[in-house]
Amino acid sequence: MPILPDPLQTGKLIEQDALAIEVLPELQSRLSLRVAGGDRETLAAEIDIPLPDQIGLQAPLDGGAIACLGPDEWMMTLTRDLAALVQTRAGTASVPHALVDISSRELTLVISGSDARELLSVGCPRDLRSFTPGKACRTLCFDVPVILWCEAKDRYRLDVWRSFAPHLASLLLQSARAIKAEKDLSV
Repeated sequence: MPILPDPLQTGKLIEQDALAIEVLPELQSRLSLRVAGGDRETLAAEIDIPLPDQIGLQAPLDGGAIACLGPDEWMMTLTRDLAALVQTRAGTASVPHALVDISSRELTLVISGSDARELLSVGCPRDLRSFTPGKACRTLCFDVPVILWCEAKDRYRLDVWRSFAPHLASLLLQSARAIKAEKDLSV
């Protein structure tokens, strides 16, 4: 197994002709929100953040995004200033909810390029052909739990717990090298 660079170090892990894997710097806050479906609209109005009402959809926010991961669960990636404002507003909300800052729990890997979907298909059980920009979900990648965001046709983001990141990054790198070797042989 190849030696992996420190997964907390930002920057490119690999860059090939049609594929790049990168660890993003921690520029945003991550907030996990739980609120009962019947209280979603009230809380959204009180914190002044639109909460998508369909599981699997994400909505862009100024400097971030929010994804509906379940009937009562949302993940937000926000600028630090907006996250602080949302937390302040949520502190006075009239409906029961849980809003937790999980910024230090995860890191983000970005997989981009024309081979990005092929690489993810090696380790992800989802049908990624129907996983279009604007979608997000909780899933597995090489048996590692991740939140998968489709940001563009050839750009995906994986939010992964820090403790799993070295294992996942190593498997992604091995698979990326295998895909490249296979393409080189077919030329």
